[in-house]
Amino acid sequence: MVEFFGGDYRNDSEALAIIFAALANNMTGVGTARDKSQYAQINTDVRELNYQELQSLPRKSRLIRRVIELFPNDAIKAWYKLKFGEDVGVDPQDVQQYLREVKGNYRECFRRAASLGRQYGDAFILLAIADGRAPDEPVDEGRIESIRWVKVVRRNQLYPDYYGRWRGNATDPEHYRLNTIKNEVSEDENGGSTWGSKWHRDRVLRFSGDRLLDDDVITQNGGYNDSIIQAMFSAWASWEQGLAASSAMLQDYDQFTLGIKGMSEMLKGNISSKELKALGLDDDADELTKQRVVMERMYRRALMLDRGRSVVRGMMYDMEDELPGSIQRRYQGADKIMDRLEDAWAASTGIPKFKLYNQIGSTGISTGVQAATILKFEWASQVNDWADENIREPLERLCKYAMLAKDSPTGGHLPSSWEVELPLAVNLSPLEQVELQKMVAERDSKNISLGIYSAEEARRQYEKAEFDHNLVLEPRDTRDTKAPASDEDSDEEVDVTRNGKGQRRSDEMRLDDATTVQRIIDWQGFKVGLQYLPFQYRHGKLLTAAYGHLQKTKGADGMALDVYVGTKLDSPKVYAISQQINGEFDEEKMVIGVDSQDEAIQIFIKAMPPEFFGGIREMSLDELRGYRIDTADGILSDEEWEELSQISAADFVSVAEGILDVETREDLQSKTLVELKAIAAERGLGEPARYRNRKDSWIELIQK
Repeated sequence: MVEFFGGDYRNDSEALAIIFAALANNMTGVGTARDKSQYAQINTDVRELNYQELQSLPRKSRLIRRVIELFPNDAIKAWYKLKFGEDVGVDPQDVQQYLREVKGNYRECFRRAASLGRQYGDAFILLAIADGRAPDEPVDEGRIESIRWVKVVRRNQLYPDYYGRWRGNATDPEHYRLNTIKNEVSEDENGGSTWGSKWHRDRVLRFSGDRLLDDDVITQNGGYNDSIIQAMFSAWASWEQGLAASSAMLQDYDQFTLGIKGMSEMLKGNISSKELKALGLDDDADELTKQRVVMERMYRRALMLDRGRSVVRGMMYDMEDELPGSIQRRYQGADKIMDRLEDAWAASTGIPKFKLYNQIGSTGISTGVQAATILKFEWASQVNDWADENIREPLERLCKYAMLAKDSPTGGHLPSSWEVELPLAVNLSPLEQVELQKMVAERDSKNISLGIYSAEEARRQYEKAEFDHNLVLEPRDTRDTKAPASDEDSDEEVDVTRNGKGQRRSDEMRLDDATTVQRIIDWQGFKVGLQYLPFQYRHGKLLTAAYGHLQKTKGADGMALDVYVGTKLDSPKVYAISQQINGEFDEEKMVIGVDSQDEAIQIFIKAMPPEFFGGIREMSLDELRGYRIDTADGILSDEEWEELSQISAADFVSVAEGILDVETREDLQSKTLVELKAIAAERGLGEPARYRNRKDSWIELIQK
């Protein structure tokens, strides 16, 4: 302490700096040269796994194999959709079918190559493209005749050609060379696929594992990327060692004690004549001999007790001279250590822990259906991101070659606008689908009240055979004020006369469900076309009754009346259920084949969300017959058909053309695409095999 300006002040600034800068203690060594932690270093050495190790580890550990295959397997299950931005007269599905017929099974090749790429760092697909050029030459896109085959090769079977030219960096060599001794495909078939043959990068699809971005690093790695096992190996090894150490700790630290009276005296050699005789020794035995015999006897005794404990889970001991016991140990915190090791290993894989350990739908998820659904969407999104990064480019290149091939459905014509869409695939259980529909209904209710979209647009989610929660809206000015440019552009016509709200005209035919009729039954003079039978799925729900439409009827929406069909077909009762969507009336659904109103309600609410039920009323058969169109002017009834059965063929044709209004091709040409689809649906004709967006295809289908 020093006196300064009338006060006492500390002058040990150096000591204060040490205290406040870092804790130090000369007695314990913390913060001094004696502190072992001061010498800690981060080990930056990389132990490169060799090919044999990368090959064996997935066979040794099912978890490592799961890490390798999860992304590729789920991405290939979702697969892709080829879409055209213009009408080229070809269905994109035909191009995908063309690729399916290429030798080698290109879908399975993508799955294998992506998995092998993750396992070894890189894998490849060779493309045998018939364009008149050798494999080491670039593809001549203007002369592609066909794609002959596709084949997967591993990292050790194809290597970058170091003596060739590199484009930009070491990650994209100009050429590759084959390194296989014997090929599965013969030389004359593969056009030069022999050992050491050179392949141009245009004819090679590359699938990488853990991409190396540094040119120097990838060059040092032989031109290849890293296996995903490389980065996670240390964490996996620590986790495995932790499991083994925990097991060994529980076994090795399970110790028992055995107290023996007079043991210390016996070890000193102070043994009575009686005890010496029991040990087989004479009184004149030296002290060292006595000690050795005593220790050997004690060892044998302990060994016998340990063996007895491990075999019979019990112990035999002398109640007078021995006292058994055990050492109690506590392992508090060991489980937390293992959890940390498990988390570190899971994080190093790049796969969510719930998916890595398959915890969705098991005891790992205890928060209900909604949480499991969210996790499934999260995983599907990650798979989609992985596919976009790893398989989009190879898919786009292969599809491009397929469309340029002259023997493909496009005949070598590449559309000016096309894309490869990678769908978000979510596999939900029936219970999860119901939960999702409830969540979507809440979303729609809020968005409709805010004016984001209309109830009619929300209805689109339910118009397909499978429920689709995604809504794709047109620009607001198009939806609200403009009609489609032509009937080829849209399946609907927009009514701009009703306050510009884009509501559908009531007299416009609407295609509710174009599912093919599976069976036709007779009921009370009506023909009922059944599109769904009991115990089939519709909108993701299992039906308890059949569903279809009453043929030769026309409701307020211009379509045949929809009807649920129970099993009691002798009952003449008809019930009309008011269906609502987002609280607004949508249409009436008929229910027949039931005896009571309660039966009709149960059939409906088991097929549709409960909030769709808007009321029920009983309808008479006379009222139902009022919806028939086969008794209207210009349409022959069944009785009239029988009366006309004696008319000559010429008279019949004349009557049919004038009364039945048989459509000529010119008549059908004057109809919109929506009307043609509705006619085909009403007659149970299904859809054209090709060109579903062209009127000519629908006209040919109708006139068959």
